[in-house]
Amino acid sequence: MSFDDYFTRRREMAALAVSAFGKGENVVNTLLARFPGAKQEAIELAYELQAGTYTANRDKETARAYRREQHAILLKEVMPRAAAQEGASLLDAGTGEGTGWYGFDFAASPVTMLHAVDISLNRLSFVPENVTAPPASLVPVRADLRDMPYHPHSFDLVVTMHAIEPNGGHEHEIVASLAALSSDLLCLFEPDYRAASPEGKARMEKLGYALEIFEAAAALTDFEVLFRRPFDASPNPLNPTSVLCLKRKGGGRAGLRRKSPLSGLDLAHKGDHLAEQGAGASAVFPILSGVECLRRSDAVMKIIR
Repeated sequence: MSFDDYFTRRREMAALAVSAFGKGENVVNTLLARFPGAKQEAIELAYELQAGTYTANRDKETARAYRREQHAILLKEVMPRAAAQEGASLLDAGTGEGTGWYGFDFAASPVTMLHAVDISLNRLSFVPENVTAPPASLVPVRADLRDMPYHPHSFDLVVTMHAIEPNGGHEHEIVASLAALSSDLLCLFEPDYRAASPEGKARMEKLGYALEIFEAAAALTDFEVLFRRPFDASPNPLNPTSVLCLKRKGGGRAGLRRKSPLSGLDLAHKGDHLAEQGAGASAVFPILSGVECLRRSDAVMKIIR
């Protein structure tokens, strides 16, 4: 596909997404009916249009109850099991607007660095106001869940919060790739298809949700399951949350290494951009309003002589 064709299709998808959103239709399914095979772009456009809704609803009692349970699990059951009890690094893969960390007490945890990754720039713009007591280093990153810009074992702890959910059919691939990024712990807060009612199952199937997230995690031979259980405070009974925490067998400390989504080369921080390093380096990636833009489509070519 040429660049002209790519951006023509993007404009057509954006116009259709805005129309569907205005009519209250499911944006992803509407886009996929016309542009099959473009699921990541469909998810991105849907999230761009929905940006701000989670922040607007973050103080509702259902949202507060959900976070209380989630934060208690992380602080009391997950993080105490980390090999790193100081200076730990955390990847929130699919952070949305960062509302999952609203009110979280990072000072009471071993985490000093949080990489908050999402596909939507609009959503990421809300992260600084929602991570109300941030760790020493808070790094918003725009990236694809299926093409994460990091080398293996870059983080001590990898967490998802209903981020794998919309990627039906790709959950085994995504869970395996996220597990590879963790040197120690993997904690998934995701919808539980097996625990859903018949109505809930039908809804998940209709919306193209991932149905085998926990089966994919259980198949990870390099990890052992620490615990799995349903959430008490799931706000939507048709989309029940369960939590699954796993620990890498023989795991240790992480070493953060960013990876170019174009070439797989290391990326070095250069102030207002990140640059490929090594033989064949030919791309840089911008940092916009504090957001590291690390999707393939964000690349700017720069030949290094």
